[in-house]
Amino acid sequence: MFQKGIGLPIVLIIIALALGGGGVSYYAVKQQAKKARDLQEKALREGEARLQEIRNERGEMMRHETYVIKLVEQNDSGQTGEVWIGDAGGKAKVTIKLEGMKSLVSQPAHIHGGACPSPGAVKYPLTSVVEGNSVTQLSVPVEDILNGLPLAINVHTSAEDLKTYVACGDISADAIMDTGEAMMNDRAKMESGEMTEGGGVMEGETGMTEEIKTFNIDARNFSFSKKEIRVKRGARVRIDLSSVEGFHDWVVDEFNAKTSRVNTGQKTSVEFIADTAGTFEYYCSVGSHRQFGMAGKLIVE
Repeated sequence: MFQKGIGLPIVLIIIALALGGGGVSYYAVKQQAKKARDLQEKALREGEARLQEIRNERGEMMRHETYVIKLVEQNDSGQTGEVWIGDAGGKAKVTIKLEGMKSLVSQPAHIHGGACPSPGAVKYPLTSVVEGNSVTQLSVPVEDILNGLPLAINVHTSAEDLKTYVACGDISADAIMDTGEAMMNDRAKMESGEMTEGGGVMEGETGMTEEIKTFNIDARNFSFSKKEIRVKRGARVRIDLSSVEGFHDWVVDEFNAKTSRVNTGQKTSVEFIADTAGTFEYYCSVGSHRQFGMAGKLIVE
């Protein structure tokens, strides 16, 4: 009886310890699972925050980029051209320039879903093209347009004949004209000794005057604020270029002078020595800007 009386409590103690140990193990597993969930939720929050940062960075970067779309002739219209999509105050600005056959009527233009030559429904109406030109300020940022690809820009014959297209071009996120490439090229030239810090190509010793003639020029689609510049032979010329609209540069081939390409709100400059008398054309080398009349005269007397 004594042995039985002692044996029962021991058995109960062993059972209690076993149950207690199981409870501790369950609690530990539960805590580990909670920690794992917390870590996962933290990682998700950090990932979402980083994704938003990337989106913000991308949106900011897009404000300094211009997307150029080639308009291809449709239905033997004799009309081609280019479209520039850039940022203006945080919203997309679309500029259309048609060349070739002239139209006597205004030509409706839209951004459609899909791709050329048969795009789909209209996504963004644009200002009709009149005498080859159209400028539209959209209510959405450039990023929204790129996020909606595939899209195409389409110009129609007239309001009465919307079914006939005269020119069409696919919008591509790769069609970026950025200042980065030009800046990298300029840096490479500076490192190789071909370009000065002012942006001009190095000249040999000429023994001519070092007087600097500075000209402030504003660039917009598609003209310079100065159509003519006059200097004396031997003058050191400095061009301070500011883009007030669009993506531009300033070039005069005869003196190997070329600024970096800049977008709206940006500035650049170049210096060179006008050591040859004559009349020379300066122009914007971006896309077809020169053909659109973005040029002027440098007269060296």
